Amino acid sequence: MVPRRKSDIVDGYSVYKAAQRAEEHDSGSSNPIPVPEKKSAEPSEDAIGKRIGRTVMPTRHHYTCYECGFEFHLTGAVHKTYCAKCRAHLTLENISVSGSWQKDIITAGTVHIKKDGVILGGKIQANQIIVEGVVEGGSLSAFAWLELRGKAAIYDEKRMKSAGLRIGTDATLILPELHFHNIEVVGVLRTRVVASGCVHVRSGGLLEGEVCGQHLAVDDGGGLRAKLHVIGERLAFDEDDDDEFELVRTA
Repeated sequence: MVPRRKSDIVDGYSVYKAAQRAEEHDSGSSNPIPVPEKKSAEPSEDAIGKRIGRTVMPTRHHYTCYECGFEFHLTGAVHKTYCAKCRAHLTLENISVSGSWQKDIITAGTVHIKKDGVILGGKIQANQIIVEGVVEGGSLSAFAWLELRGKAAIYDEKRMKSAGLRIGTDATLILPELHFHNIEVVGVLRTRVVASGCVHVRSGGLLEGEVCGQHLAVDDGGGLRAKLHVIGERLAFDEDDDDEFELVRTA
């Protein structure tokens, strides 16, 4: 008798597992081996946004040449430049004044007269002048805005020359008469105003006296007690305002 080879022997368990595998293959219910996804060579938009973030544009500044009056714009922080029209070299330095001062200052930047600053003389000429101190002498000439803040004191309106005058918060200016293109009031202004542009009383501001000009605007919360001479009657008042004024129509 020839003995059977071990490989010819098939047990019941092996038959059962083979049948089970065949059934799963036919039904398609077998779990395929997961294939790893291929990563794209190009990064997604979200990934690019996380790396780049937000881009901040540099500040754009408006300047006026103090030699010829030409107006231009520059972007970013610049300390010196030249006028594109007259080719004059200009300084754009911002200057702060403290203590007694009686020298000339000429810049296309900003001059800030601090609370302890006292102007006794000299000519101050700048794109913008901010006054928190006292102006007893000399002259102030601003191409854009002359701004008074806090307890600023200017004893003579003839010492001020600017395209625009801004009375800041907590500031009070009492003068006989003022001539400017634009006037913006956030503090208190008591005077006779002659404006060729716009007189704008902001919320919290108070204008008393007389106003002569073409455009007048009073925000909600602004105060107006004045006799008005408005050419063309171009007035803009908030509906809730209860300001006291007398309107004199001018042809």
